[in-house]
Amino acid sequence: MPSTNNNNKQRKLMKRTIIDDKCIYTTDLPSIGWNFYNEDYLPFCEANGIEPGSEDSAEYYEWLMEETRIEWEDFRDNLQYSEWNNNKCMISGSLGLWDGRHTIEEAVCDSLLEAIDKCTEGMSDWDIVLNEGHLEITTYHHDGRNHFEIHLLSKRGEAEIGRPKYTWEGDKYEPKGWWFKNIYGYLF
Repeated sequence: MPSTNNNNKQRKLMKRTIIDDKCIYTTDLPSIGWNFYNEDYLPFCEANGIEPGSEDSAEYYEWLMEETRIEWEDFRDNLQYSEWNNNKCMISGSLGLWDGRHTIEEAVCDSLLEAIDKCTEGMSDWDIVLNEGHLEITTYHHDGRNHFEIHLLSKRGEAEIGRPKYTWEGDKYEPKGWWFKNIYGYLF
């Protein structure tokens, strides 16, 4: 029966993915009060006939990392089939580095999943927030935080990104608000 328990656990994780009104994913679930040790790890060990380690044991840490990996895969699988995934989108943002904050060049992606992967690549901790119709991703690293915004492109926005970045006058061609459309309701 461990596979049934695992399937129930995965359903439980997905129900908890919406952490509050805006945060839809975080890698730091213990910090928001999710007591993995008592609510999940001990019952898991009992159901599988495993002697549980202490909260600071390597066994518990390995189990926690595996659960976090499974939750991230569930999030990605659900997003892959979301109505919002197959839209071109634009990433903007800034990087928090040792020598200050640096603005990134806008990047266009073919899907939300591609954009999220681009923002989280190489990072071990991040938060994804649905805020006013777009996604905000904050990633954490040893020098600080990176902050990204992912906006879905409207049909007009998709047409505009095909234009040169500089107009005939030589001015930088900045994205306009009407280039984007909002994510309404739930992400998936």
